[in-house]
Amino acid sequence: MEETQAFYLVFFKITYIVTSIIVLAIFYKLEATYERQKDTCSLAVILIPCCVSAVLLAKTSQITDIFWTFSQFCEGFAMVPQYVFCYRDRMAKDLGVTFYVLSMGAYRCFYAANWIYKKVQMPRYSDFQSWLGGLIEILFFADYLLSFTGLSLLRSMVLKVDEKINEFKDKVEMKVLGSSSSVARESQAAGTELRQRRKADEAEEDIDI
Repeated sequence: MEETQAFYLVFFKITYIVTSIIVLAIFYKLEATYERQKDTCSLAVILIPCCVSAVLLAKTSQITDIFWTFSQFCEGFAMVPQYVFCYRDRMAKDLGVTFYVLSMGAYRCFYAANWIYKKVQMPRYSDFQSWLGGLIEILFFADYLLSFTGLSLLRSMVLKVDEKINEFKDKVEMKVLGSSSSVARESQAAGTELRQRRKADEAEEDIDI
């Protein structure tokens, strides 16, 4: 039984790593289609609370246990940047992005089935950190599904918080650096759109010729 489980875990991890590398390669290849103006989620807003929670809620003070707890809380918010992007993409023009987010969200929901199975098999099983992180990500995913029907409860709140954070970030950057990353991002997005229009115009001219 242990050999079978060990083989499964190795196979699962290798498959997960390989597919992640493939996804990153696709992102790199299709970088020209990246819509920066919709990708506004600040990672610091996710990482800092997760760090604090990991230190406070870890079972022990060992560094490995703190890191493990941090990873569990990070999983709960890992998809939030994608949800913010999709919430801003109201027309859902990119079906690839929607399919990716749905696939990742559904995959993470299977963790819940694993916890239920463990609890049934081992009544003394308890993993508060994983349960809390999993509950957060399931709630976000469920609300994302509801957003397709227009009944989202978190969409407006998430976008409002994201906007306030970016406004504060822009003010700090303007005072400290004299420039804002959001302005640079908008300029870059405008430049990308202009290049795409030029390519389309050139293609039309070639067709006419």
